[in-house]
Amino acid sequence: MNNAFDDSQGGKQKLTATLNQSGRQLGINQRQLATLMGGAFGAIELHRLLDEGEETLVLLRFYENERSSICQLKSTPVHLGNDSYVTLGEISEFEYTRESEVLYRRNQ
Repeated sequence: MNNAFDDSQGGKQKLTATLNQSGRQLGINQRQLATLMGGAFGAIELHRLLDEGEETLVLLRFYENERSSICQLKSTPVHLGNDSYVTLGEISEFEYTRESEVLYRRNQ
């Protein structure tokens, strides 16, 4: 695609997390950061139960009011796998950006 442009100021607001220097020094990459954030604010599958052909997922998830602000996200502890914990705010930077709703293209 050539000559794509966006002249809108609107769009959906999204939160972007970027790994910082401390996170890189701990050996974490951007993909691992996304997994850690998904585990902290999504749902973690703990177990699957099978009873008479019916499968039931057992999920762990924070309450909605415990995952509603950036401050709470930054203070969320994450396990690094070697019996050590850090908070998401120690290993990443957070920024709100706008995501374009419409993309225009002009052929030349």
